[in-house]
Amino acid sequence: MTKLFFTLLVLPFLVAGTFEGCEKEPLASENEFNVKVVASFCAYTILEIQDPEYSELGIDWKEYQHVFTVANPCDLPEDMQIGMSYKCRIIEKPIDEDCIQCAGFMETPAVSRNIKLSH
Repeated sequence: MTKLFFTLLVLPFLVAGTFEGCEKEPLASENEFNVKVVASFCAYTILEIQDPEYSELGIDWKEYQHVFTVANPCDLPEDMQIGMSYKCRIIEKPIDEDCIQCAGFMETPAVSRNIKLSH
């Protein structure tokens, strides 16, 4: 009986503590921020966040800081090159999901985001 009482007493605190760190990740959905292309190959593009206030949207990966993989490569311009800078914002779903990409592979950061580049 004592074990059951103790379990029922402690269980709510354990469950509450488990979800404490699971806050929804902040997204810059309507806000634009600056990014720079640091790597690109076939359907893989890695962008580095240049605005410190949005750095939490990326991760530190290899020699790069605050980077993410573009999850919607069909929405990127074909003339995009390493070193180019853009303004972008996070979007929920890709705009164009039907494009032809080469079948090459490149290792990328674990964080990926759908983006829309500003003109």
